[in-house]
Amino acid sequence: MLDRSIRCTACGYGCDEHDLACGMCGAPLRAPPPPVPHDCGPAPSELVFDEPVEAPICGLPRFLFFFLVGVPAALLCVSGAFGARYSWFLAALFHEFGHTLAGLLLGAPSFPAISLAGHAATVHQEQMTFMAVAIQLALVGGVVWLWRGGARERAIALGLAAAIYPLLAFVEPAREAVFLLGGHLGELAFATLCLARAWTGGFTHHSLERGAYSMVGWLLVGRNVGLCWGLATSAAARAEYRGNGSFGLTNDYVRLAEDVWGWSLPQVAVLMLVVALLVPALAAGAGWLRGRAGG
Repeated sequence: MLDRSIRCTACGYGCDEHDLACGMCGAPLRAPPPPVPHDCGPAPSELVFDEPVEAPICGLPRFLFFFLVGVPAALLCVSGAFGARYSWFLAALFHEFGHTLAGLLLGAPSFPAISLAGHAATVHQEQMTFMAVAIQLALVGGVVWLWRGGARERAIALGLAAAIYPLLAFVEPAREAVFLLGGHLGELAFATLCLARAWTGGFTHHSLERGAYSMVGWLLVGRNVGLCWGLATSAAARAEYRGNGSFGLTNDYVRLAEDVWGWSLPQVAVLMLVVALLVPALAAGAGWLRGRAGG
């Protein structure tokens, strides 16, 4: 026989002392027992994550090892017929992208053409004045927006670009020089980015990624240094360069020297050799500054 010793406070029905709810109205008779706590470790706010340790590799600091490992990797990459063709195609991508970007920024519609037969060029049309004016207005608007937003340093830097832009875009010799230099400067700009990424760790800090950045960076630097050194020191190299323009066109440095600046080809080569040799130092400096800012 059930012990009806407990009365429901809601309806007065007699309930057994072990019941949790009234059998008549369903009202709870007592609070359910608390759950048994389980030890699940520290609370999220108490978790501590150790920073990855940048252990040396081959006796070199990790950043320096990955910065330099691309030198032998690039030499290996250009060895053999396949390596030479691969390195040429890789450099051509960034070279023609640099020409295309330079043309577009100057208000001249441009498009690249790369053939697997070993030819590459960028065709640009005449400048569209409204396009260049729109870019100039966008630069000025960007300066105002950054200044009002409190980014004063960026506003000043963009303001300098806005002040220089008319001299480059609307003066014929300067515009042509920018377009002709855009190819090799595009290669060197990407090389700087790659070497800086190798120094800092790239996007994922994976060893293969850092090594690939380093290889591509040194490959582009090496190609430019080799070209400029040959043009500056060898008459045979200058003769070959004059006659091997893609699609029968005249190569950039020849046009820059003879048609725009009135320099000799070796003078242009020496100038660009200095620019190419500065790339590793610029990349290392950018990586070091990024490391300090992140640390």
